[in-house]
Amino acid sequence: LLLSGEQRFLFGNTEGRIEAGIIDDDQLDDTRSYIRGEAEHILAEGKRIGVNVEHASDDTFYDDFLGYNPNFLTSEAYFEDTSPNQYFGLRSAYHQDTRAGNPSDFTPQPLLDAQFRKHFTTDTKGERFFLDTSLLTLGRDEGQDVRRFITKGGWLKHITTRGGNLFDLEANLRGDIYNIDTATNNSWEAQITPEVALTWQNSLISPDGKHTITPIVKAIGTTTGNNTNIPNEDANTYQLDAANIFENNRFAGEDRIENGLRVIYGVENSWTHNHSQTLNLFLGQSWRTESENTIATNSGHSTNFSDWVGQARLQTENFSFTNRFRLDKNNLEPQRVDSFFTVGQKEGTNAGLIYSFERGQIEEIRGHGRWQINNTWALTGSLQQDLRNSTLLHAEGGIAYKHCCYEVSFNIRRRGFENRNVDSSTDFILNFSLLTLGRNEDDADAN
Repeated sequence: LLLSGEQRFLFGNTEGRIEAGIIDDDQLDDTRSYIRGEAEHILAEGKRIGVNVEHASDDTFYDDFLGYNPNFLTSEAYFEDTSPNQYFGLRSAYHQDTRAGNPSDFTPQPLLDAQFRKHFTTDTKGERFFLDTSLLTLGRDEGQDVRRFITKGGWLKHITTRGGNLFDLEANLRGDIYNIDTATNNSWEAQITPEVALTWQNSLISPDGKHTITPIVKAIGTTTGNNTNIPNEDANTYQLDAANIFENNRFAGEDRIENGLRVIYGVENSWTHNHSQTLNLFLGQSWRTESENTIATNSGHSTNFSDWVGQARLQTENFSFTNRFRLDKNNLEPQRVDSFFTVGQKEGTNAGLIYSFERGQIEEIRGHGRWQINNTWALTGSLQQDLRNSTLLHAEGGIAYKHCCYEVSFNIRRRGFENRNVDSSTDFILNFSLLTLGRNEDDADAN
C-alpha cells in the first residue's frame, strides 16, 4: 500500500505544489519513499525565484510506482532576471543518479551555475554587440572538482541587399579559465579563441508565391589547438542533424570547441497551399579542414566531410509528418532516422507514431491512439516495440467512460522489460477520477 499526498498552493505571486509518498515494501523488506514538487515566486516583471525538488529513497522507485524511469532526479534552486536585451541567472542543483551501476558520489553536481548575457544595439541598422559570461562550479563526493569561467564578446551585423541577398557577419573572442582539483593535484588551464563567421542566403520565390527555394552557405573560422588539457564535463555528446548543422559550435556543451575552418551548405524548399498546408524539405552538409579526434565516429562528422543531414515536414490542419535523417556521405545509407506522425485532434480521435533508428544502436517504434466513440466513451491504446531485438517493451489498451463529474477507465498493460527489481508483468488497472476536484469557481459556474 503506497500512501501519498499532494498539496497545491497559491499565495499572491507564489504558487507551487508538493507531493510525497511512503510504502513498506515486503518484497524488498524495506521502507521506500519519494518527494517531488516545485514552487515559484514572481518578484517583478521578468524576475522570478524558485525551487524544484525530485528525490527518491532508491533508484527504481519512480519506475516501480510512478510510471516512468528517469536517468536523474534533479533538485534545484534558481533565480532569473530577464529583460529584452539582458539575462542573468543563478542556479544550484543536485542530481540523484538512478542509472544502474552509477552511484551519485561520482556524479558532477552544479553547486553554482551563473550566467549573464547582454546585447548592445547601435545606431546602425542591423548591428549589435553582445557579451556572454558564465561561471560554473562542479563538485563531486568522489573524483575531481572543476571550476570554469567563460566569457565571450562579439559583434553581429545583418545586411540585406536589394537583390534579396541576406548576409550575417559575426566576429567574437572567447576566453576560458579552468581550475581542476583532484585528490593529488590542483591545476589551472586557460585558452583564448577568436572566431569569425559569415552566412549567406537568398530566397527564390515562384511567381504564384507558393514555392520558395533558399540556398544557405556559412563559413566559420576558428584557431586550432583548442581543447588541450581541458576537462570535458558537458560536451561528450555530438550528434550532427538538421537542427544544429548551422551552429558555430555543435558540441552539446561548452567544454569543447570546434577547430579550424568549417564550411556549411544546404538548401531548403518550401511549398504552401491555402496557408493551411505546408511542405518543407531541407538537405545540408558540413566540411572542415581539421579532423576532430574528440568527436565519436558515429556522430556524423568525425572526418573532414560530414554525413548528409536533412528534414522533411508535411503539415495540414489535422495531420503532421516530420522525418529527420542523416545519410552516409559515401553511399547514402541511413545512419540515423527519426520520424514523427500524428493525425486527428488532441481532445478527440487521434493517433501518433514515432520511429527511431540509429545504426548499430537502436531501432524502435512507439505508437498511441484514441478513438472517441461519443461524448462519454473512448478507446485508448499504446505500443512500444524494440525492433532491433524483437522485444515488446510496452503495450496497453483500455476503455474509458466520462460523465459530467467523474471518469472511470479500465486498462490492460503489458510491461515487457525488466529493471533490476522490477520484473516484466501484465497489469490490470482500474481508475476512478473525480473531475470536480481542484476546479476554481469560474470552472464550476461554467459547468
